[in-house]
Amino acid sequence: MYFISILSMKYLFKRDTILVTISIFILLGLVLAIPYNFHFMDPVKKMLYDIDYNDLSYSEFRKDSGGFDKRIVIVNIKDTSRGGIAAIIQKISSYQPKVIGLDALFEQPVSPLADSILIATLGNTPDLVLCNRINDTGTIGLFNQYAGTSGYANFYGEKGNVIRYFTPFKAIKSARHRSFAAAVTAIADPDAFAALRKRNKPVEVINYRRPQSKYLVIEPDALFEDKITGENIRNKIVLVGLITNNPFSIKDKYFTPMNPQFLGKSAPDNFGIIIHANIISMILDHDYVYSIPWWLRWVIAIIIGWLYVAIFIHYFINKPIWFHAIVASIELVSVIIFIFLGLALFNYFDIRIDLTETIGVLLFSSWVLYFYQGIVSWLQKRYKTTLFNPNHS
Repeated sequence: MYFISILSMKYLFKRDTILVTISIFILLGLVLAIPYNFHFMDPVKKMLYDIDYNDLSYSEFRKDSGGFDKRIVIVNIKDTSRGGIAAIIQKISSYQPKVIGLDALFEQPVSPLADSILIATLGNTPDLVLCNRINDTGTIGLFNQYAGTSGYANFYGEKGNVIRYFTPFKAIKSARHRSFAAAVTAIADPDAFAALRKRNKPVEVINYRRPQSKYLVIEPDALFEDKITGENIRNKIVLVGLITNNPFSIKDKYFTPMNPQFLGKSAPDNFGIIIHANIISMILDHDYVYSIPWWLRWVIAIIIGWLYVAIFIHYFINKPIWFHAIVASIELVSVIIFIFLGLALFNYFDIRIDLTETIGVLLFSSWVLYFYQGIVSWLQKRYKTTLFNPNHS
């Protein structure tokens, strides 16, 4: 690699090298812009959102193999009525949990009796967090005013995409709102919540560590039939939400990086309550992912792209017969190295370095070189000489 770099230095600051590099980034920008502006490219847009090579940390390296989290208990509400949900909350509250987080959205009245029972329960239950939804105008939730605390349960990019991020806080019309996970943590562990707030990140990467099997899930029957003890709930974070064993149900179910199917994800793999549990575990453990800023990703892409263009031009001019084989080999080896470097940093050090732009630049380089050669006669007329001039030495 050192020898290749020395060879490429001859062409690094040539006008043609710079023009080819600029052309690559123009092409990459067009490719990235097309999915956002044309609906016929929506399938491409969805594919680009779905694929992130960092997800291989879960499907291949089992980054989600964290230990059993005894601090969080999940109570399944199944298809329970509002009166039944009120009874579940009352039963849980009798065991003196640290906090109860109710991940169930109530948007319309059902019946005066059922609604009044639930309202009374919400108002009489200390340290309860009710979920709502948030939009550009404010929060949506029928019973928000009756609960002591509420938080929005929206996930970042939840419309059919893989849930990799969450927004801890949102400001709407000068009001600052907390996410459901942040609101629960604020009661359960004020110090951990303060650390989250101090980070002041508009978007956080969810550091998934635990699938559903790593949390205690209690069914309603077990709760009411006293098949559990008070120690299972006392002083714990209790999340109340939907989990179903029906493989065909996708209600409150989402795609996550923990999906064992890296490509061609056919069905959502995790319930919303499990995602919230992972976010809360992450906040409690201060187990955050550190991402490099977007501008640094592009700086890396420009530097590496510029270097590789100079290398490819060297072989394009001096080894035209072997150009295809050499460039294909360099691209393949480099892409593998970049992906494994990113995976290693993410899996072992929780550093998320997205080299998508760099890989895109690398793969476009040889294509742009051919295109550049096709218009080389026009460039010769404008700039008098180019590296691809047959008389160049």
